Amino acid sequence: MPKLRKYDKTKLIEAVKDVQNGALNHIEQLKKKYGIPTPTIEFKLRYPEHKDTLGPSPILTCEEENTLVRWIQEIASKGFPKKANDLKSSVQKFLTENPRPNNFKDNRPGDGWLKRSICTENFTFNVENTTQKGEGYVGELFFVKIDLQQPMNGNDVLHLVVKTNRKNPGSDRSIPIVQDLCKREVFFYDTILKEYQEFQNNKKFPVLLDLVPKCFNTFSENDNEVIILENLKKEGYVLHSREEPMNILHLEMGLKSYAKLHVISFALKNQKRDIFENISKTCSSLVKEMFLTSKKLFDTKTHLLVETLKEAGRPDLSTVYEKYINEKSIYNRFMDVGDTVSKDQALIHADCHNGNMMFQYKTDDKTVPLRMVLLDFQAVCLHSPVIDVSFFLWNNISPSEAQKIRYFVEYYYTEFCSYLNQLGSDAKYFPEAFSKNI
Repeated sequence: MPKLRKYDKTKLIEAVKDVQNGALNHIEQLKKKYGIPTPTIEFKLRYPEHKDTLGPSPILTCEEENTLVRWIQEIASKGFPKKANDLKSSVQKFLTENPRPNNFKDNRPGDGWLKRSICTENFTFNVENTTQKGEGYVGELFFVKIDLQQPMNGNDVLHLVVKTNRKNPGSDRSIPIVQDLCKREVFFYDTILKEYQEFQNNKKFPVLLDLVPKCFNTFSENDNEVIILENLKKEGYVLHSREEPMNILHLEMGLKSYAKLHVISFALKNQKRDIFENISKTCSSLVKEMFLTSKKLFDTKTHLLVETLKEAGRPDLSTVYEKYINEKSIYNRFMDVGDTVSKDQALIHADCHNGNMMFQYKTDDKTVPLRMVLLDFQAVCLHSPVIDVSFFLWNNISPSEAQKIRYFVEYYYTEFCSYLNQLGSDAKYFPEAFSKNI
């Protein structure tokens, strides 16, 4: 039986109004005044237009879900059987072939496992879509729809994204850095994000982390990494066209999102340095490690581009580019950046192309974004936020908007300082520091 709502929904509306009017900003104050769970308040602040329900299902938050995650990873390639007995048989087969300690009789889970994992036996499920060959992702994505025959917490359908390592033996798994990238993203969601969330819950800025998709669970064992996220497509989020530069509104929203991501790292370092150092001590640049093993490839490919530009009818660009790489190779330029240790280090995204962000729009007008989220945290590392700002701007800006680069740098800095002050720290970095390095 689904849990009953323990608060009056009108109180939730009043709580949101208190935040919007500035009467109450502290998440714990709202919880105490209205008696509404913290996750419910945060979800309503993030999705004010979302239809009123009893909230997201807890199906992927209990301790027994590691077993469910192992099942999802294994049978993703086997068609996702639709019946409860098929599910039990699939898990039994997998555990027999991959022995590990469990409390199941003959490796076969019973009804209790199903109820703990899905909270009901009455469901059907299927994969609506998967990563297509040639899309270039390090891992595989499965877009899963779960239809519940009996509603849970007001929901009768769950839409999830299951992100796993690639399954092809001897391919990606034979490359250590690929495995490290997958593990880094699990570490981000399982450790870094949780520390961020706990830190901001005690602040007056309860919606700082609305730029990251909700993570239901992670799993990492024996080189198997799985991350289960909300399917943002079902909330209307879409990717920006990869062929088109972003307009000023998208650029500003992107810079605002990166300011949020960077500022919580800075504030944590400033106010709880021991925690920050603990979560960042292993976050060296994996992208730099990839370059270290790819010098020959980069040196070869970058010179081939000289001829490619000529063949494409742009001898002017070919000449400029050839002079640029002759002065210093792309590889050496990148290594110079990677080796630079700045005093303004934070945990950064480090993978800022527009395929790693999604936008939500209030209407069909795709020129005016309403919200934005960042995706793919496999490259998260400790470095200067200048890396993210530069990467994002130069990868997404149009030639005409590039003339306003100083405006965008100052826009980022203003947002950064505003958020940092709201988290209780003083901004110690000046626009000149960013302008010099952009």
